[in-house]
Amino acid sequence: MAAGDLELSKLTRAWDRSQFKCGRSELDDWLRRYAMQSQEADLARTFVLLEESETPGIKRIIGYFSLTMSSVRRDEVPDELARRVPRHPIGVVLLARLAVDESAQGRGLGKDLLNLALRRAVQAGDIVAARLIVVDALDDEAESFYRRYGFQSLPDVPRRLFLRMQDVMASFE
Repeated sequence: MAAGDLELSKLTRAWDRSQFKCGRSELDDWLRRYAMQSQEADLARTFVLLEESETPGIKRIIGYFSLTMSSVRRDEVPDELARRVPRHPIGVVLLARLAVDESAQGRGLGKDLLNLALRRAVQAGDIVAARLIVVDALDDEAESFYRRYGFQSLPDVPRRLFLRMQDVMASFE
């Protein structure tokens, strides 16, 4: 990702969300209809990847990710992650959405967005304490994408994947 060509920004009403199309209607609709509402209600934070459009001075959204805080029950995580943890839900950062516009697919931006999302998740986890980063993959293709970057399955929860926060932190050091 060339820093001069692309910009990551927290979603604001200034950015036109109406033209975003990633090939998954639920991800398109969420960005267009619900991302701003969720942000204003402090339910999720959405970050958009912007690129100069054909009109000088106008940027367009070519990707996004959304993060929120969540928790998982101790019995949902592998035994080695539940050891020496109080019998309370385990705090996690949830990667709620991640998508790349069809016009920008095939450029490695999914990997770049995931990396940016993980960095933000580490920052959040450092402030509020989170043991895991969790994602709910929408389908087999999404699950395969996340597995390529080290995500593992949570037992008994189909397509719910995780990374240990300490492993992600160590990878950025």
